[in-house]
Amino acid sequence: MKKIVLVAFVSVPLLLGCIPVVSTQETTDPYHMIVATVGEPYTVDPAWAYDDADSSELIFNVYETLIFYDRESVSRFVPMLATDWQISEDGLTYIFKIRQGVKFHNGELLTTDDVEYSFERVMVQDRGGGPGWMLYEPLLGCRGANLSDPDWGVKIDNAVQRNTTHVWFNLIKPYAPFIQILCESCSSIVNKKFCVEHGDWPGTWDNWQDYHDPYPSPLDSPEPMMSGTGPYRLDYWTYEVEYSLVKFDDYWQGWPAPSCRGYVSRVTIKLIPESSKRFEGFKAGDYDIIRWIPRYHYKEFEGQPGILFFKDLPMLQCYAFLFNFHISTTSPYMGVPGGLAPGTFNETAIPPDFFNDIHVRKAFAYCFNYSEYIQEYLGRTLRPSSPMLKGLAYWEYCWDVDNTDLAPSDIVLNPPWSQPLLPNGSGALPPNPMYYTNLTEAEYYFKLAYGGSGANPGHNPNLITPGLLWMNGFTLTIPGKTGGCVLWCEFPYRMKKAVESLNPKFHIDVVITNYFTYLEQLARGELTLFLRWFVADHPDPHNIFYFYMHSEGFSRFQGYTNPTVDALVEAGLAELDENKRIEIYWKLCNIYFQDCSSIPMFQQDTSHWERTWVQGWYHNPAYPGIYFYPLWKRSMLYGDVNNDGVVNIEDIVIVAKAYGSYPGHPRWNETADVDKNGIVNIIDAVRVAKEFGKTV
Repeated sequence: MKKIVLVAFVSVPLLLGCIPVVSTQETTDPYHMIVATVGEPYTVDPAWAYDDADSSELIFNVYETLIFYDRESVSRFVPMLATDWQISEDGLTYIFKIRQGVKFHNGELLTTDDVEYSFERVMVQDRGGGPGWMLYEPLLGCRGANLSDPDWGVKIDNAVQRNTTHVWFNLIKPYAPFIQILCESCSSIVNKKFCVEHGDWPGTWDNWQDYHDPYPSPLDSPEPMMSGTGPYRLDYWTYEVEYSLVKFDDYWQGWPAPSCRGYVSRVTIKLIPESSKRFEGFKAGDYDIIRWIPRYHYKEFEGQPGILFFKDLPMLQCYAFLFNFHISTTSPYMGVPGGLAPGTFNETAIPPDFFNDIHVRKAFAYCFNYSEYIQEYLGRTLRPSSPMLKGLAYWEYCWDVDNTDLAPSDIVLNPPWSQPLLPNGSGALPPNPMYYTNLTEAEYYFKLAYGGSGANPGHNPNLITPGLLWMNGFTLTIPGKTGGCVLWCEFPYRMKKAVESLNPKFHIDVVITNYFTYLEQLARGELTLFLRWFVADHPDPHNIFYFYMHSEGFSRFQGYTNPTVDALVEAGLAELDENKRIEIYWKLCNIYFQDCSSIPMFQQDTSHWERTWVQGWYHNPAYPGIYFYPLWKRSMLYGDVNNDGVVNIEDIVIVAKAYGSYPGHPRWNETADVDKNGIVNIIDAVRVAKEFGKTV
């Protein structure tokens, strides 16, 4: 080894002048990560955080949960504040062994009392419009606290129990997504002593109602206060300017993160709502990461030196248009007051049950030009066939994984290709069918609606004897709304153009209303055909299938109900066998196509922009923001292989030991590959030699 090191030192000076070293932009502050964004947190309290990513991003860098997602996966989990866990065979008891020796930021040691308190505190507070329902539903079978029940405090207490080493949850029913709910911000573990010192619930049951739904949270007033076990602690927060996190030196996982070459000791999130200022600062290298670059600005940044762009990253958010099966007679959108009598049609109006005929729904589904719409406004074509969004657990069993935008030729009920095998190897599932733009299909179903006949395998509309709808025509009013993106206003006009092109007796009027009127009319059942979006609370498919398909979900605003669907949705919630759950959701996807109760237009995606010196970032669609612990910045000291702040003989030894290696080689060491070209060679030795003796 001494000879190898000596050769490296002797050879390097001779090679410095003849080996080209790639010029790259470098950071001037290798241990400080600066993020430019447009919003700031609403709260620092895990029991309150339910607004958007801003609050939860702060929380999940300061606090921790019992378990967490395994990097990019939403269905694999790793221990965090619990070292291991067990689930009873009946799915009603979850037992967690709590990690010992973990410190909170205030110096207190983590105990099982803190863990029990954390979950009970969320249910005691039960913040109005907050996340508490995610614990209430599996533990007590309801959506919130029952203040009239004198035994309610006892019920909360019995739902979460502990001894000196373990904490266990007593579920009221099997609840498959519970494991994912334990990864959410509301499941963060707080320090009981810290909370009580700041006026929070003391953990007693004789007066728990005094702490129900407080405003504001005791941890938010008079100033934000946090004490977690996470890798960072809150240093300061200047409202409407920035907040800053600093490295917690006593973090139980240590520094740097496992398998990482470095870390950042400070993270500052700057609120910069002015786009031009945010953009120019990022280009100049003042910010390491930037958020909210609209698509029409992508060309300014994409491909620029020193900038990395990750695009088409799926979010668990879907936009769809939905049919109202039973429009309220108070609706102003049916052409005449109260609508036409059921079963009658003319060019002036529609009856309240207009969309109750599945042929009408299918015709509208085939009319819309999805690809043109989302390419023009969004620049990509990520379309799910059902509520099974890309990134949810099991999504790959319900999508055509080779082509995320299915072509018309792909849309068959029994496609010839195979899907990935189920985990138990029981066989393959064909991709679920979806609706696409096809005006011939639309004409076929319009002619079949309300009494048409002559259905044929080839779906030839010329072989159909038209029903009343095609013969008599209609006028449908589609509401759009202000207060949102242009998609909300543009959708009804796109639908109008397609539908009216099929039959001169078909008429669509468009009315643009304000956001609050739109919501009021939605609640009263007055909308006809309308847009809605939904963001999954957690990455289990139950959450979004319940919303789109269950009669007690959003379907109640449509008048859609299917007992088979309700039974399957409830079975998917209670089923703990992964293979059976996959088959349940695959069946639901097919019923979704067959019933055509709503149509996904696109799945929202996001992008990530960073300077090339940022290292270690990855995307998980369930994350509420960036997890900074595994991130580091490529130091200006490229030769600082072990990231200890100085280039010395230790760095030379690391490179020498791995010299000549590559991925898969027995001596391969990724940290020794300084220039990241896939091989440890003389150029890496040059990098170390050039910086030898320097410190950060």
